[in-house]
Amino acid sequence: MNQVGLNDLKVVEVPFELHYKIPQWKLETHLFGDFAYNLDGGQRAIAAANAYNAVVQANPYNVNPAPTHTLTPQKGDVKAYQIGLGIGSDDIDYGPEQGLVYGTSAPRHSWEVRTYWQHVEQYSLDPNLMDWDFFNGLENLQGVYVAAAYAFTGNFIGTFRYGHASRINDALGTGGTSGDIPQINPVNSLNIYQVDFTVRF
Repeated sequence: MNQVGLNDLKVVEVPFELHYKIPQWKLETHLFGDFAYNLDGGQRAIAAANAYNAVVQANPYNVNPAPTHTLTPQKGDVKAYQIGLGIGSDDIDYGPEQGLVYGTSAPRHSWEVRTYWQHVEQYSLDPNLMDWDFFNGLENLQGVYVAAAYAFTGNFIGTFRYGHASRINDALGTGGTSGDIPQINPVNSLNIYQVDFTVRF
């Protein structure tokens, strides 16, 4: 079953961002999120199930009569969303770049904490465009991301990041374009820890 094909992708996406300063606490907040819905996701699910069932039936090692196991199209797995919050010192610049946890320069002693929840169903997005960083570029996963960063100087930043994800629908694999562990499918759960020190010139 081809899990990275491009057929039946007609995705409607609605992102949002809201920035708000709390001057009495010297804080900058950043509420953000994204919702996507694949209008052709049902057809994508049917095509995937048909391909899987054809492979099962054509298997030369099947006993006679052929096994009755088939994959029922999971036509409801067509949504993806993310919702998150960033909080930091009021000298963080939430401009075109995303914030201190992503290496944006900031004054000495600046800090930021950021978290989000992400849910990506198997037939919701183009699996070739998934971000590899914390959910391994895979669909049919949901989980949480947490990061904290501190600027020891204006150009030396320490960052800790953690991500945890688990499979959404046990009837499906976790298709996508994983760059780290492409041999494993499905991924039932994963945990990622990162500690970075960034020097900017």
